[in-house]
Amino acid sequence: MTKTVIKLFWLWNFDREEAWLNEMSQQGWHLCRVGLCTYVFERGQPGQYIYRLEMLAHAVSYPESVKYIAFIEETGAQKVGTLFSWVYFRKRAEEGGFDLHSDIASRITHLDRMLWSIAFLAAFNVFNCANMLAQWLERERSVGGAMFLLCLAVAVLGVVGVWRIVRKRRALSKLKILQE
Repeated sequence: MTKTVIKLFWLWNFDREEAWLNEMSQQGWHLCRVGLCTYVFERGQPGQYIYRLEMLAHAVSYPESVKYIAFIEETGAQKVGTLFSWVYFRKRAEEGGFDLHSDIASRITHLDRMLWSIAFLAAFNVFNCANMLAQWLERERSVGGAMFLLCLAVAVLGVVGVWRIVRKRRALSKLKILQE
């Protein structure tokens, strides 16, 4: 039996997405495919798997990424699916703990990857908004208001995402200082 769930998670809420996948596993629903806002689950034993998400530094098909995924699979984990540069892994709970980022430095590096991706998207959209506004003010009505608002919304979401990732990063940096 399979079940498809359509759910939106923002990039900066990857930890919530991971927690949700693990909650679904506790209920006996195990991720078997992932797509854009789409999750396909199959029925199984409750709590059978532990799920982890990883944003790779490069595209999934990049040789360095292929090697990394193979390395993780050698530990007994399975790649369930990929979405852009994200990889969804699972490992049988009976095999013990499963953590992709066992130290603070690697968790900070993971956040940095997200931070740069979101910051680029936000900056690109701020630039586009400024360009559209300039064209509109010069009475070149070729730029529609809806397009400008969409671009502005993406820019604002990007700024919110940057802010949230920066907050998470600062908290980890403080924790790292305390541990040293």
